[in-house]
Amino acid sequence: MTETSKKTSLPRRTMEGKTTQRESLKTSYQLTGVCVVLLIFVAVISVPEVAGRRKSKWKTDCKIRASSWSDCSKTCGMGLSERVRTRGRCKLKRESRLCQVRSCDAVNFATRIRGKRQCINQMSSRTREHLDYIGVKSEKKYKMKYCGGCRVSNKCCTPFKTRTKKVWFRRKDGSRFAKKMAFVRKCQCHSNCPSTTGVFNISLHGDTYPSKKV
Repeated sequence: MTETSKKTSLPRRTMEGKTTQRESLKTSYQLTGVCVVLLIFVAVISVPEVAGRRKSKWKTDCKIRASSWSDCSKTCGMGLSERVRTRGRCKLKRESRLCQVRSCDAVNFATRIRGKRQCINQMSSRTREHLDYIGVKSEKKYKMKYCGGCRVSNKCCTPFKTRTKKVWFRRKDGSRFAKKMAFVRKCQCHSNCPSTTGVFNISLHGDTYPSKKV
């Protein structure tokens, strides 16, 4: 090879090397740009997901709490008992249930005498009976337990433990509706007797819910 051809081939190799270097840099820049776009895209997608997790976490942070059931609104016959409960997003909701401390007609009930510190005349129905609410009968019959009186005249006998069940009522036209009902499990004597309004001043506690539907 002559000296002239050697001199002409060197610049060509140099130019080819520079071109290859530029193309590689261009390719690397393009790849970097694609990576940046992908990172931005992933970040944009993950923001709502993180916000949703935080939102769900905020919802679950509010624990469901409930106050004690209030006293039955009537000393005999069907009455109402209420309580306040926190629901979703910590909102308060008032709940109510039917209650019957004792029957207004105690002649049809048997008597069971308890100990000195228990209520006497703690009555239970002889047979199962339909519950009556605003003139509507319950679909099923229930054997009820009621509170009677105390050995000491200045004390009162009221429910100490209750159990809440769902009771279905059926109207004459065939339509039906459900109400929560407090069933007396145990009574106790106390000095905090009913006021003139017929409402007990103590709160019912020891309430339980059945695992199966009624």
